[in-house]
Amino acid sequence: MTRRDVLRGAGFAFCAQDFIKAAQEPPIQTLPGTQLLSWQGDLSERMMDGAHKYVERKIAESVKARQQYWNRDLSSSAAYEKSVERHRIRFRIIIGAVDAREPVVMERFSDDDDSSLVGETDAYRIHQVRWPVLEGVWGEGLLLEPTSSPAGFVVALPDADQTPEQITGLAAGIAAKKQFARHLAENGLPSRGDPMHCRLSLAVSAVSSFVPV
Repeated sequence: MTRRDVLRGAGFAFCAQDFIKAAQEPPIQTLPGTQLLSWQGDLSERMMDGAHKYVERKIAESVKARQQYWNRDLSSSAAYEKSVERHRIRFRIIIGAVDAREPVVMERFSDDDDSSLVGETDAYRIHQVRWPVLEGVWGEGLLLEPTSSPAGFVVALPDADQTPEQITGLAAGIAAKKQFARHLAENGLPSRGDPMHCRLSLAVSAVSSFVPV
């Protein structure tokens, strides 16, 4: 008998032991009210589909259920404001909007010793501006100031993937016809192109943009 025959025989013996042991083990038991998971395919996709169905069902149910929590007084504007005040307070707490707001005073500023003026045409001038929002948090934007008497005031908010510089024509990335803050300024409407770069103690995040036209 060769060494190979010995090893082959030992392998068969081990396999036979495993087979006998598996045959002797009791069938897999499930918890009450459950069954073995036999789904096929992408389980994460099925999980997300179930989550969406649950949320949509809860939203549909809330239309009727939430009425029990509201008691709107429509007799007057003041009465209505008072009747919904507690809900507004609760909503502010839920979203974390509980910090006291700072008095809003807009000021022009520059990144260095240069002027706040970052652009100019015959119809308007563009200044960098900022204003306090919360303690330690500032909003920043671009102020488009017409050279003539303004016809009104507009706060222009760019889309999520746009910058104030793009909607005012200071930077490339948007077709000229879509630079709506610039068009407003050219027609005598001061606008604040609000890039609301909210400055925190250690972080800077772009939120929106502010443009007077």
